[in-house]
Amino acid sequence: MNLTPPSQLFIRNIDQFESGVALINPPNDALLRHPAPALKAVYGYDFRLEQMAKPELPIRVQASFNTSAENVSHLILFWPKAKQQGMMMLENWLDLLQSNQSLFLIGENRSGIKSISKPLKERGIQLSKVDSARHCVLYRVQLESAVQPFELSDWYKEYQIAYDGSAQEVSASKLSIMSLPGVFSHGSLDLGTRILLDSLPTKIKGKRFADIGCGSGIISAYLARQYPEAQMTASDINALALASTQKTAEVNQLDNLSAMPSDGLSVYERRSLDLIITNPPFHEGLNTEYEVTLNLLREAPKHLAIGGQLILVANQFLDYESTLKQGFRTVKSLAETQGFKVLQAFL
Repeated sequence: MNLTPPSQLFIRNIDQFESGVALINPPNDALLRHPAPALKAVYGYDFRLEQMAKPELPIRVQASFNTSAENVSHLILFWPKAKQQGMMMLENWLDLLQSNQSLFLIGENRSGIKSISKPLKERGIQLSKVDSARHCVLYRVQLESAVQPFELSDWYKEYQIAYDGSAQEVSASKLSIMSLPGVFSHGSLDLGTRILLDSLPTKIKGKRFADIGCGSGIISAYLARQYPEAQMTASDINALALASTQKTAEVNQLDNLSAMPSDGLSVYERRSLDLIITNPPFHEGLNTEYEVTLNLLREAPKHLAIGGQLILVANQFLDYESTLKQGFRTVKSLAETQGFKVLQAFL
């Protein structure tokens, strides 16, 4: 696996971090296997990081952190594509920064990293450029005043959807959705999920449901409310998504909804599910990626009980039907509208 441009820029400057460096939110590339002795620890939000790193490199993956990075002089925060997620991570680590440590930001120009100087300056945070190359920039962070204590709860956004999935303001029954920055459908119901909810079958058989790539838990919460006798499991590779889903379950008192980390269906047993449902992502960071969803569709038949089904929403231009027909006996469209389609496949 190659190095992404931000990782290349980091390696280009690695000599100045000889006294020890911790990486925050690094990309899924070959960087975590780099032999540089200066690389001491990784703090991230993607559970796949453990698979990418060399065995001796300590990895911590969670939605927020409450203890400082130990035995390092420098911290490098890789800027995400979602600006608010970057701000949240930055405030978390500024709160933890020790007096003998320095913090740096690194990111691609197209991530919007160059636009954050002004809002940060208003908060008493200065950025000084260290280097730029490969359409990326490396900044050193300098504090001009004390930072506020970080609380993850301050970063949740709450919005409500009607129980019929329409997201209308007036409804007898609503679900409260809690989402953190960087999580898909943050702050509002996305069109694809709305179409999926509106297109669901009247009755879904079985009691073992899984929402793959759960995001903030919209689909999971909807089904957990509709089928209180079912065990609804939500999974994602992102710690921020799992924290959002857990919060959504908590505020809606959905005891039958649980969330756990999983790369696709990797933690699910064979023939263990009656329903797999998903609004699959097709972006990996700033890039477009379809292979993750195609792998999910290929693996799904192994994890469904006989007679089980898969339901997904996707952009109309994506040809997922041909892959589904290779593993399922029946594939049909439940809806095609506004650039999306909802597909149902029976084993």
